Amino acid sequence: MTAGHAPTFGSPVSRNTAGGTNAEGGGIAAYGSLNLTGSAVTGNTATGTNARGGGILNFGTVTRITSPVVANIPDQCGTPSTVPGC
Repeated sequence: MTAGHAPTFGSPVSRNTAGGTNAEGGGIAAYGSLNLTGSAVTGNTATGTNARGGGILNFGTVTRITSPVVANIPDQCGTPSTVPGC
């Protein structure tokens, strides 16, 4: 989703899919700076062999303010988590 700086305010991220071998970030794949404020990340999926980060997969900096990350498959924010507090 982002390779630079992406502020997101009040924008839900839901019911998205990343698929294939090594699929990453069903809802969001963050490669730079991502600020989520009031933006729920729910019901997203990363499918395929070695898939991770159903909700968010972070390779940069993610800040969440009142932005729940729940009900994503196979995990919320990667295993181990790539997003602080997730």
